[in-house]
Amino acid sequence: MPQQTNGNGNLLRPRYFDRQQLTAPDLNQGLTYVRERLRRHNRFMHGWGVVCGAEVWQTDAAADPWQMSVGEGYVVTPRGDEVYIPSGAAINIESAVLGCLGTSEDCPDVHLARAMINPAGVDVRPQYNGEWVEVGLADTVNLAGYVVQHTLNIDTPRERLATYYRFTENTVFEAGSVIRIHSGAAAHHADPPLDRINRYVADPGEVGNWHFNNMRDRLRILDPAGNVIDEQIFLPDSELPISAGTVYLAVCAHDILCAPLVAMPEQCAPAGGQYEYSRICEGYDLRVLCRLPPSHTDDLPGCNDLEAFVCGDAMPPCPPTTADDDCVVLATIRVRAEPVEIDYLRDRRILLSESLLREYLRCQCGQIPTPAPTVAPTVPPTTPPTIGPTFGPTVGPTFGPTVFPTFIPTFIGTLVPTVFPTFIQPTVFPTFIQPTVLPTFIASVPPIGPIDFTDLDTDLGLTLPVTEIPNVGPARGALLESAGIDNVLSFASRPTAELAGILNISEVRAAEMQMRARELMVRG
Repeated sequence: MPQQTNGNGNLLRPRYFDRQQLTAPDLNQGLTYVRERLRRHNRFMHGWGVVCGAEVWQTDAAADPWQMSVGEGYVVTPRGDEVYIPSGAAINIESAVLGCLGTSEDCPDVHLARAMINPAGVDVRPQYNGEWVEVGLADTVNLAGYVVQHTLNIDTPRERLATYYRFTENTVFEAGSVIRIHSGAAAHHADPPLDRINRYVADPGEVGNWHFNNMRDRLRILDPAGNVIDEQIFLPDSELPISAGTVYLAVCAHDILCAPLVAMPEQCAPAGGQYEYSRICEGYDLRVLCRLPPSHTDDLPGCNDLEAFVCGDAMPPCPPTTADDDCVVLATIRVRAEPVEIDYLRDRRILLSESLLREYLRCQCGQIPTPAPTVAPTVPPTTPPTIGPTFGPTVGPTFGPTVFPTFIPTFIGTLVPTVFPTFIQPTVFPTFIQPTVLPTFIASVPPIGPIDFTDLDTDLGLTLPVTEIPNVGPARGALLESAGIDNVLSFASRPTAELAGILNISEVRAAEMQMRARELMVRG
């Protein structure tokens, strides 16, 4: 079989041999090989997202609502790069937000150019001229009858638009003119800007007043016919209009060249004229994105898919390759009345470490229950058999006949006769030893019958759904309910083989799950 490569995903590493002429690309190729392997390992084995930390908050909302701080954190990007964010990271997002949510270049002839709705440091009486709005002219126009409006009681049920300034003069303004309308009076304006056409809301003899909402204001321009020709939203500490919307603060891997050294001069050029960086510093880049990256919009596998991957026969797909999309969103920032709201959970992808997952599973499984002591079966007592000793036949002693010998006396003279006594054999009774007989007992163990529900609360088992049983998730619960098993009692009382067939698991596993189900019904 011919050898195969990984196609477009193959990685090359240098192979050195004797007398080989090495250049910088040869040595760098070895580093590139190791780095790409680590990236591939992270993508396929761990995934991507925020591993820990990297919280986002406003550094000082009162002083500068656009200044953001990012806490220490560790991130793996969709491409597999590792990014470490040190504590104290900061970024000012104002200019980027203006780029995402600012006005377009296609402006009407009469448009709202800039505004200062909450001037810093001058928000005291009677410095009302620090509050202003600028009207820009893209063409020569007579503004007689034009009206500039602002919002009253913003974000309340009584919100409405009111007149801020009405042009009554019959003056033709040249194209490119910028008219700044102040909330104060001309008599109290000591230093009006000379590059602007200045107009004032307060009448002669008046001091002026504050008009704009400090948190946010919606301004618009009406033509003499009452048609809206431009409408913009302005936020505090920003002179440019910013439409309400959403931006995303993301972090990306970023290498920084550092440690320059004198390079070898070309041909006969003198030394010291060229420099090359000798180190690459691992860094990061905080960015404001106008749109959510494509990698963050891909659908994640659902619970049923995960159940099929883990417990079934389905094979999980490989992660997609993202060449250009290599940033991870840390926070979703809504530009509204605050002026900003930070949500660092809505679009953030979380990548939990294996140690956290292991501890979480330990908490879910709980302590291993101590097995109940094994109760010996009740053995009914067996009456030992009455065993009598085995006796041999009763043998009476055999007596010989009593023989009286006949003596014939021999008379030789006068003799005394010799008398032989008669001997009687004694009756002998044999001694019998009773044997020791040990009776043999055979224990009679009754077979274990059906499950004893005496100690179980069956009413409780009927009310508990089958998904309350450990290791029975939504997918398995649906399979059981389709088979008519929708509560804990029904699960505990079904044959183990039937449950194993429904769930496509072993009977041992099914028996363990039934034991868990019975534990749920144990009376307290």
